[in-house]
Amino acid sequence: MAAVSFGVGTCMGTITPTIAASKQFGMADLGKVTGTITSLEMVGGTVVAIVSGVLFDATGSFASAWIVCLACSVVMLVFLLASEPIAAKLRASVAGE
Repeated sequence: MAAVSFGVGTCMGTITPTIAASKQFGMADLGKVTGTITSLEMVGGTVVAIVSGVLFDATGSFASAWIVCLACSVVMLVFLLASEPIAAKLRASVAGE
């Protein structure tokens, strides 16, 4: 389970930002947008490492950390799916001006 999660997480952290940014914001300034998204992901990775350690110290198990990571993954998926129609509306409003 940990190996599969690591593989999916690595893919989400390296490939998805470029695909999502190009689809939602277009190719203009793709490097800046992707760099910003990737930087925010790296900050999240730093916070997760610290929080996981704190949860392990408090409970003696990583089970609570996995639950928190699962909940955060579900929230991230919801926001990612919701961002597409929001980006489409933004593109339409910019094109119409």
